[in-house]
Amino acid sequence: MTFATSPNTEEVVEYNPPLHTITQAARETARKKSDEMGIVKGSIHNGTRNYQGFLGEEIASWELEAEVSNTYDYDLILPDGKTVDVKTVLSDYPPQPHYDCRVEQTDYKAKAGYNCDYFAFVRIVKDHKKGWYLGKISKEDFFNKAEFKRRGDSFQAGRNSLQFRGDCYIIPAKELEL
Repeated sequence: MTFATSPNTEEVVEYNPPLHTITQAARETARKKSDEMGIVKGSIHNGTRNYQGFLGEEIASWELEAEVSNTYDYDLILPDGKTVDVKTVLSDYPPQPHYDCRVEQTDYKAKAGYNCDYFAFVRIVKDHKKGWYLGKISKEDFFNKAEFKRRGDSFQAGRNSLQFRGDCYIIPAKELEL
């Protein structure tokens, strides 16, 4: 069990997202899917993050007992038929409750253009051997709670001051349903 103090408060939050080992078979499947997909129209990273995205889908599918169904609008189908769009980021560090979970807004996928029921968030260790399932949130709750950030807005990541590369909506990981 992990406890962390949220930045700018004395609030102590219990936060223990499940850590998954990514099998060689899952890495091979993700690599094959990534190679087949190529660059999708509107890709923020020009297809360079497809592999990580497919690994994130695997982890979320394990955690949610969902069927992988790669469409433009969603990645997973839950047992009740609801759909999930999985968002994956690379990381060197275990997730903390205040870490941002982000949904990008592009010309092709504005707020109204996300045709899914839920967003799920995953962090993959940069060696691609492990990853954390951070949780899920309904699309409606996400956009009601999320803060909109514009491209170029600054934010702190540890000791580094960085800028958002594109317009996006963010919510802290502690807001997700594990």
